[in-house]
Amino acid sequence: MYAKRVSTIHSIFSRWMSQGWVRPPQISGDFLQHVYREYNRQADRGATQALEGRPHNIMFSGARRDVLQTYKNFLIEFDGGARDHRASSCWILKGSNRATETTSDPRWTRIASRSFCLAEGPRDPITAVNAELAAVENAVLCFDVLISRHLGRVTIDSD
Repeated sequence: MYAKRVSTIHSIFSRWMSQGWVRPPQISGDFLQHVYREYNRQADRGATQALEGRPHNIMFSGARRDVLQTYKNFLIEFDGGARDHRASSCWILKGSNRATETTSDPRWTRIASRSFCLAEGPRDPITAVNAELAAVENAVLCFDVLISRHLGRVTIDSD
């Protein structure tokens, strides 16, 4: 179940890279890397707020159409959690014009964010791993739409 979902995310990153839209931070680097909770407080807080009944839909901090013209580097922070038979997720898209080494670097500007609760189903068991995977899936799909609209085409296929 998780392998197919991770493979889909990887395929989107690979398509972006092959079309010259994105690249990992380092030539041989990974697109995704683990970040300890103390460096991921905003996404952790967003997931907790959703779990407590205060989710928020996608919020942009400026004009969507200018995002890809304004920033050269993008960072997606995400987190998810589960407790008491409920799960929630949050992602935050940030941009920068300078190469930055850490997620806590103040040169990252918040572009958009979303926090949401997960509904339990056959594909979505209530686990923290599933909540984190749902966060990155949703973030990647939203960023894919942003890129596609900027380039004049939509590339998302829904199952």
